Amino acid sequence: MATWMELNEEEGGPRYYVNGVPMHAGDGLEVKIGGKWIAGHYEYSWPGRGYPLKPLFYYGDAEAVHLLDPIRDRVRLPGEGS
Repeated sequence: MATWMELNEEEGGPRYYVNGVPMHAGDGLEVKIGGKWIAGHYEYSWPGRGYPLKPLFYYGDAEAVHLLDPIRDRVRLPGEGS
């Protein structure tokens, strides 16, 4: 099931969720890029309170990085299929 990321504010700061599952640095994630599902892992950049949480997606042999757009990028957890 493809979906979008959802940002929630928690006691420790902001956290993204996918299908109700909290995302942590290093978690597996699939992102639809150019019409194809690409497997990789989730990371983030967050300087601290008052700054936006920037979700990142690392994939491929060269560890390419894609700055995720939670509103536009379709995502799914590994094993969720199409």
